Amino acid sequence: MNKILFLYTDPSDKADLLLASDAVKSVLRKFRKSAVISFFNIDLSPTCLSEVKKLLAERVSDSDAIMFCGKKKENNKETLLFKECFGIHSAEYFSSGKCICYPISIHSASVNESTLRETGLTDISAIEKAVKLATNSAATKKELLLCTNSEKESDRIIYNEFENSMAYARGFSVEHFDFDEMICVFAKKVPSYDVILTTYNNARILATHINALNRFPVGYTVLHGDNVRIYKKEFLPYEDFSNLPYASCLIACANMLENELCFKNAGVQLRKAVTQTLEKCFYEARHDFQKHLLIEINKPIRHRKVITNEGNN
Repeated sequence: MNKILFLYTDPSDKADLLLASDAVKSVLRKFRKSAVISFFNIDLSPTCLSEVKKLLAERVSDSDAIMFCGKKKENNKETLLFKECFGIHSAEYFSSGKCICYPISIHSASVNESTLRETGLTDISAIEKAVKLATNSAATKKELLLCTNSEKESDRIIYNEFENSMAYARGFSVEHFDFDEMICVFAKKVPSYDVILTTYNNARILATHINALNRFPVGYTVLHGDNVRIYKKEFLPYEDFSNLPYASCLIACANMLENELCFKNAGVQLRKAVTQTLEKCFYEARHDFQKHLLIEINKPIRHRKVITNEGNN
């Protein structure tokens, strides 16, 4: 039996996850598939963290697909937790046919009477694995865009690692943009490159620019670990004023069904239903969005009519 695990750090997110689970069950029934869906609340408080790590590792190891809804203000804590539990090393952000690959970085800050110090820790092995992710994607897309900030020493080091790793890449073209150049390009149009390789800090800004140029940005992230992939609903500007956050969660679920459980038809149907519902119910109440979504999911699938040529009749 296929097992799907929904993770969340804030109880307020469970309502959307319950709706998403209903949508997933509906689309699976349509294609006569099944899965057991469970939920786990990640408590990030220091007193519970050691026990949470143990329980989380058990639940994830027993699951075939994982969907996660986190909080923007807790993003660094959540990333650190996944890194410690599952060796999360790199990530892919997907939106509007674009894939942004980047190594995971952990940030910390300290303050004294006169200074504020902020640091970012990125493992060299994470950079190498992010490069591999990007090059594997670019092998089918045939183009890869590398974006780093030449003003930053850390970016220059990462650029060199990228360059060394990609020296052996074959079968696709690679172009480099400095970060400032990339922002200028994004101010006018979305680049034609489907795969972008960049740093942790740059990825968030580039993703925001891509979303700003799209009518319905429904991006999501896949966190890659040693033996696990975690699908994550991403944070969107002004997300409290529309159904975009929920739609992004559903799009992530659709791709999770297709890529992790090999339920391609179910994934395609769910994506299609979300897109069509978003057109009609962008600002509607969540329960109205859900009602229309379930209607779209359960609509009969149209088959193309084949006209045969039976002579000259």
